[in-house]
Amino acid sequence: MLMKLCRTLTFAIALLVTLRAAEAQDLWIRNVTIVSPERASPLQGASVRISGDRIVSISSGSRKSSSPKNSIDGTGLYLAPGLIDSHVHLYEIPGMTAEQEQAHPEIARAAREQFPKSYLYFGFTTLIDLISAPMAIKQWTASAIHPDTYFCGGTPRARWLSQQLRPAAVALSVHALLPHRAG
Repeated sequence: MLMKLCRTLTFAIALLVTLRAAEAQDLWIRNVTIVSPERASPLQGASVRISGDRIVSISSGSRKSSSPKNSIDGTGLYLAPGLIDSHVHLYEIPGMTAEQEQAHPEIARAAREQFPKSYLYFGFTTLIDLISAPMAIKQWTASAIHPDTYFCGGTPRARWLSQQLRPAAVALSVHALLPHRAG
């Protein structure tokens, strides 16, 4: 019994060490074109080394990784910093009205599940949502994978601004009710 426990424990330790070693290996992206605001022109044929969740080196020319399984061939591909979309409304499904969403809940659910992945797929790693309510925020952040998101809440409006945005006919009737000042 003790021997079996020792063998099981030894196997578990070996598995843990192997997993840690695989986790510690760097990822290389080879032969990629880097486009970045820090560069005057694209850097073609570059190699990028990623360790953990950080880019640790960028070099021109192809570098070989120690293991081909930890390497991505970026030939014909571009690598750019994450994009920021500073004006999103995550509570809405573009192209669907509230009535359509209620009539087709399965389509709405599938769309809401896909949105976080779609933003990432197209390179958006940061979003700024301008209006979402607490329930929409909770639903968005419950997704296992999503861009970093900042929620601003509703924008306060000054009284004079809401008067400026009224249709002309309403503004004229309001103006007619205001006392006239000689000026």
